Amino acid sequence: MTFPQPFDFGKRLQDGQSLDEVIGNPIWSYSKPLTATVGGTRATSIKIVETIANVATVGASGAGVTLPVALPGKVVLVCNNTTTDLRVFSDGSSTINAVSGDTGILQLGPSVAFYIAQSLRQWVTAKIPTASTLLSYGSFYSDQIQPNTDNTDRQIMTLNNTVATSPGISIVGGSQITVANTGVYNIQFSAQLDKTDSGTDVVDIWLMVNGQNVPDSNTTLSLVGNNAKVVAAWNFVLPLNAGDFVQLAWWSADADLRIYAQPAQAAVPGVSPALPAIPSLIVTINSL
Repeated sequence: MTFPQPFDFGKRLQDGQSLDEVIGNPIWSYSKPLTATVGGTRATSIKIVETIANVATVGASGAGVTLPVALPGKVVLVCNNTTTDLRVFSDGSSTINAVSGDTGILQLGPSVAFYIAQSLRQWVTAKIPTASTLLSYGSFYSDQIQPNTDNTDRQIMTLNNTVATSPGISIVGGSQITVANTGVYNIQFSAQLDKTDSGTDVVDIWLMVNGQNVPDSNTTLSLVGNNAKVVAAWNFVLPLNAGDFVQLAWWSADADLRIYAQPAQAAVPGVSPALPAIPSLIVTINSL
């Protein structure tokens, strides 16, 4: 004998719930790959009916999916498995983080977020760190002396060695520290400066994003006397969009100022120990 199957496999009703579609909430059921509606509104976007929504395709930034009505205790997990930002709407006059469900909110890609019904018609979100955000890092350095080849214009510091990096961080063209994912990043650097003339030489160092100066990012340093050495070392925290690149720029009117590198030094018994090489530039970057 066969029995009718009123519900899809993997779904059940909690005790005491009615058969009403809005109240009947599947328990941790996983959707087939979903395609967010390009250019959609709340009314036209694809409806989420599973507890875990697997969004596999977001054809354009802002393509949408729609949460059901927020009923107390309901939880939906939305997995944006793409690198494109997704817009999440909600039905039944429900808000998301106090934003109208007709307007919706952006969920960055790739990302995973819980949508929790805090009360009737009120969704709140909680983002879950993913591998792509946890592992967005890079460590790079240069073992080359970088001379002052043009003391009338800015120059860009370069990097030619990689210590470690995740798939979301890369060096393009020897100087462009490029991120694959939208987020907030901590960028740290140290540059070994020296000079080969007498007197006082001055250098400015600042940050650039996508070839443009970052406001209020410049610092001036002075080196006094022949063979003077100074290390410039600080960090920046700033939001970056997917595909953005960061560069370190510098300028000095003094032609004898340079970013200095030194090879490893062998030990001299009774005089000095073995010394590791001095990179001209070290840069690390990680997402926050």
